[in-house]
Amino acid sequence: MKVEDEKLRVLVSHLLDHPLLTELDLSYNVISDRGARALGKLLNGRSRLTRLSLPSNNVQPAGATALAHALTRNSTLLSLDLRLNHLADEGAQVPYL
Repeated sequence: MKVEDEKLRVLVSHLLDHPLLTELDLSYNVISDRGARALGKLLNGRSRLTRLSLPSNNVQPAGATALAHALTRNSTLLSLDLRLNHLADEGAQVPYL
């Protein structure tokens, strides 16, 4: 069963109560911009994530921007993998950094 935005939002709501998680691999799912925004809430909260893997999902420029904005408030994440998404040039040009 693939993780989609609504399932990810539920997962993130539970992960907010478990800040000790350090790695999260969500590769090869159907996560789009809504899911990326939910992950942004996790990243700019109490999260201690050091590694987040999102290859081969459906994140587009708006989702990449939401993640970039969250990273301006995050001091723990060391690795973010967004390969094989639909970022295009717009999603790779981050205005917040």
